[in-house]
Amino acid sequence: MGDHLQTLVAAGMAEEEAATRGPALLRWLIGERVLAPEPRERGYVAGPAWERVTRERPAEPCDGVEVLTGRQVFFGWIGGEGDPLCPSCSRAVADVEWPGGGGCQKALTPAMESWYAGGSGAVRCPLCGTATPLTAWRWQDDLWVFAHLGLTFHNAPPLSVEFVAEVAAVLEHDEVRWLATTH
Repeated sequence: MGDHLQTLVAAGMAEEEAATRGPALLRWLIGERVLAPEPRERGYVAGPAWERVTRERPAEPCDGVEVLTGRQVFFGWIGGEGDPLCPSCSRAVADVEWPGGGGCQKALTPAMESWYAGGSGAVRCPLCGTATPLTAWRWQDDLWVFAHLGLTFHNAPPLSVEFVAEVAAVLEHDEVRWLATTH
């Protein structure tokens, strides 16, 4: 069995905003004593107020918590089959609908490369023809999220809905997605 990851992703947050809000989130987590102040190999470890994070009692600690900023691809369920959802027409685009054969991954590779290089990574929907930035696209089951800020928990017990809402409030951001996967 591999590592179980849970990540809270600030989807749609601008890169510049994420660069300031990420460190502010870390300061808040340490100040609230949710995390210990000194990082370890896998990030920060549970602090005295760790029970706020999880719905399990007693709260088991985790292997580490990382605040990740910059252009990132956050993964939901590995092996999932979620299709991308066009932000303009809201329709799921199946592999067979992407031009050129090879499905979604082949069709989106140039946009991903552009995005990583600093561009918008515009993707044209084969169903409605609208081009939108890669970060605006969603995947069914949040298979992938292209974003600039994520809070990743390594081998942590399930997070509480209340804690997720607290993080969203601290970030002052409405769209915080909660992803879980095993690597």
